[in-house]
Amino acid sequence: MTKHRKKWKGSKSSSRKSDPFQRVIAEIRKGRSFLITTHANPDGDALGSAIALGLGLKKLGKKVKIYNADPVPGNLRFLSESKQVTSSLSADECFDAAFIVDCAEPERVGEIFLKHPNRGRLIVVDHHRKSGRAGDINLIQPTAASTGVVVRSLLKKLRIPITRAIAENIYTTLVTDTGNFRYSNTDASVFGIAKELVETGVSPWIVSKNIYDNYPVERILLLSKILPTLQISSDKRYASIVISQQSFQEVGASSDLIDEFINYPRSINTVEVAIQFRETPDGKWKVSFRSKEFVDVATLAARFGGGGHIRASGCTFEGLPLEEVRQKIFVAVEEALK
Repeated sequence: MTKHRKKWKGSKSSSRKSDPFQRVIAEIRKGRSFLITTHANPDGDALGSAIALGLGLKKLGKKVKIYNADPVPGNLRFLSESKQVTSSLSADECFDAAFIVDCAEPERVGEIFLKHPNRGRLIVVDHHRKSGRAGDINLIQPTAASTGVVVRSLLKKLRIPITRAIAENIYTTLVTDTGNFRYSNTDASVFGIAKELVETGVSPWIVSKNIYDNYPVERILLLSKILPTLQISSDKRYASIVISQQSFQEVGASSDLIDEFINYPRSINTVEVAIQFRETPDGKWKVSFRSKEFVDVATLAARFGGGGHIRASGCTFEGLPLEEVRQKIFVAVEEALK
């Protein structure tokens, strides 16, 4: 009997040490100053998760800095505390730990973050299935509908109350990563979490209005340049669009205005896979994939060094012309559709 008790206690202790939630909580408890960041060109899940985590840590009396290489997109500036997100990060600032949320690749955060000498231990909080193990601690929950859901779980384990401001940011992560509750990752648990968040005072109308009905005219002008690039396969099972730097320049639009563009080819009734080719200022091609029911686009993107979710993923090509990139992608998509 005694031996059994000793074995049980040891097993429980070992379990706690291996539990990523408990490891993150231990870092938070002992630290005083934290840097929170996410990938450049942040979306609703990235920013909402970062801000919600920052608000929660402040409730514990921690010093928090939320950094992003790019400005907050116009349709996300309504978020509580979005003004606290800064693109300034000095090498003189010291942190006990740095959180990367909604992203497991530090290089996607940017050079300033990568070269920062005093960022402390690296903690990754994410929900992408193909996330690597770039952090000293990796809190990755692939079944979560958004990274914000993972942040919510962390805050609850820390016994931090979910205030209306925190809830608004987490609700936004749900809205953006479920396509306003339209994608296949929308299930009963998502609606349960949404209900809890709305009960704190979050207005679904205000969130949706700001995200989806708050664009400048340049977005529509840009869309008018993009839709003519639509290509549909002969069997009509996949379709693609191209967003070039020239398109941005012709209408004076910024890259944060292309959110949801990929859903135009995806919305075609016969299409299973939608593809978006976007040219970056330095000549790379960022490829985004969306699928409806059958194709695992995370596996598809992984063939080219990318990753993501089963129904939404991406990868990047460098040093290749568009036509060559397109050919490689189309061949891979056709194989995935067989």
